[in-house]
Amino acid sequence: MSIAFFGTALVDIILTELSEKLEHESLYAARYHQVFPGGKAINQAACASLFGSKTKILARVGSDEFGNLIRIEIEKKGVETDSLLIDYALPTGFVVLVPETNSNFKSILVSYGASLKISEFELKKVENHLLNSKIMVGGLELNIGLVKELLTKAKRKGMITIIDPYPPEKADVEVLALADIITPNREEGSIISGRDIRSIFAAKMAVKELLKMGIKNVCLKLGADGIVIGNKDSIEYVKPVKVQAIDPTGGGDVFAGVLCSLILRGHSVIESSKIANYASALSVTRQGAFNSIPLPTEVMEFMIHRSAEENLIKIIDDLVHQKA
Repeated sequence: MSIAFFGTALVDIILTELSEKLEHESLYAARYHQVFPGGKAINQAACASLFGSKTKILARVGSDEFGNLIRIEIEKKGVETDSLLIDYALPTGFVVLVPETNSNFKSILVSYGASLKISEFELKKVENHLLNSKIMVGGLELNIGLVKELLTKAKRKGMITIIDPYPPEKADVEVLALADIITPNREEGSIISGRDIRSIFAAKMAVKELLKMGIKNVCLKLGADGIVIGNKDSIEYVKPVKVQAIDPTGGGDVFAGVLCSLILRGHSVIESSKIANYASALSVTRQGAFNSIPLPTEVMEFMIHRSAEENLIKIIDDLVHQKA
């Protein structure tokens, strides 16, 4: 059994030690920078692979140094790259992450480059390979017609479909109805449901609205305020794991990667979400996204230290020993 991911493949260029001084009419933004693989699909697939799942990815990179970096680094994490397409005209896309003064958050500059150029012809060449999986995970950044086609075929094959609904403006009822699980953050949940999510009560009401769209399960991520998980039977609030956040950039991707990996092993959405909540909280205590993905052993130690429920610790303990 495996998990198929689709979406963007980018590199994250992280600037550090910003300068506000102009020199020779230029603003020197940083003393140095770091480059890591990035994009939701890349981060999620790498995370799921580290948590013991066989993973494959549909994404597109340029035939350049950044594209080679992405391929090499995700293969090191165990991600299978047979469906990682190469564009010989457009360069690999990138994201520039700029720390803001007195803030943990970052302003982001994105150039998608080759990553959005997957065609229906290319999809047909690799779709059988992708559809020979148990779970399909993706966002809405690619051509929405292609996304709907891939999810529709996944549903016909009986696959579990998980949508991370970014950008939320493309999340119409037709595409959301193809999801078994969606994992919006607060802003995405607010835009899609039409509700202003400023409280846990408002979050629960938003989840109710989302369930009316035909989605089976909603995991509404509220960051430092926890998670609201809902289905036709119940809506449950999961308290946050309190940490001193350094960089929230990849927290949502870690959540999705751990969630689908545990669901693949047969665990419930609620159990998987609670463990993913711990993994996500640990990841935001580190700088960056791809490089902040924690190992299962680290998550288990973190959960023990935070006195997590014994049944959840047992799940992650079993995963650690099976992987070993």
